[in-house]
Amino acid sequence: MSKKIGIIGSGSWGLALGKMLDENGHDVILWNRNEKSVKDFEKTKIRENYLKGVKFSETIKMSSNKEEVVKNKDIIIMAVPSSATRDVMEEIKIYIEDKQQIINVSKGFDGKTKQSLYDVIKSIVPKNDVFVLSGPSHAEEVAKKMITTVVIAGEDENKLQNLIDVFSNDYFRVYKTVDIVGVEIGSALKNIVAIAVGLIDGYGLGDNAIAGLMTRSMVEIMNIGKQLGANPKTFIGLSGFGDLIVTCSSKHSRNRRCGYLLGKGMKLEEIQKEIGMVIEGLDALSIAKKISDEKNIEVPIITELHNIIYNDVDVKEALKKLLSRRQGEE
Repeated sequence: MSKKIGIIGSGSWGLALGKMLDENGHDVILWNRNEKSVKDFEKTKIRENYLKGVKFSETIKMSSNKEEVVKNKDIIIMAVPSSATRDVMEEIKIYIEDKQQIINVSKGFDGKTKQSLYDVIKSIVPKNDVFVLSGPSHAEEVAKKMITTVVIAGEDENKLQNLIDVFSNDYFRVYKTVDIVGVEIGSALKNIVAIAVGLIDGYGLGDNAIAGLMTRSMVEIMNIGKQLGANPKTFIGLSGFGDLIVTCSSKHSRNRRCGYLLGKGMKLEEIQKEIGMVIEGLDALSIAKKISDEKNIEVPIITELHNIIYNDVDVKEALKKLLSRRQGEE
């Protein structure tokens, strides 16, 4: 059954999902704050600076009017950067009806409160059903109809199944889980690991070091997740290891590229300017460090990466500290 879907945010991921949902037969409209971008898209049906070489159909729409995008929709998809989620939700809440389902597809935490994005959205619209969609899913590949598997998390199994039907097609496969906490944590913290992996690669330390780093980083993610009430099994699934693998290994990953350029000696300000889009792992790193400190969770890799990026600690010095730690059981 066709749904009316409003997508808040028209970066690469919002665009890719919008394209797919439009081609699935749904009525899709995207929100963009910039009126010129809206006019350009409506005229050309392309967004080259986000999805190069991708053409959108005439049926998909874009608007700078939040009310038009939100009102009378069955599903609202939140696809703005994590740092903007709270503010944008506050802006659109006056148009949201209780019956609408809200799906968060951004990855990260709220910088002010350290809450998950699910909790942020739920606190603003407590009467609405809120869901989280995550997994190894680069926007560039979804837009080109390449095989992708993701997971959707929510409280109600029946409603999850209905949403699976909305998103699924012959290249986009969706699984379900009720572990909202695990999905949110895995999807946010893997961006940190991608920065670390890129840094190790840029520094020229080899594949063995990268494999070890990814594996031991997942232990730290699982330890944080356990403290926050997640199911440990979630971290070996699509939003855990699945997302970790694709983000740490892909040329599309902004977080990995950030780390790689750090490893090559570039300054963070220069890197952010060159990449030109939000690097979610930087905010996630700061928040993960605060959570770990507050809850006394041992996270040596996160700690040393934080020292490199925010305290100007030399990479060699950080590695020396990591490798000199007392060895114990895996």
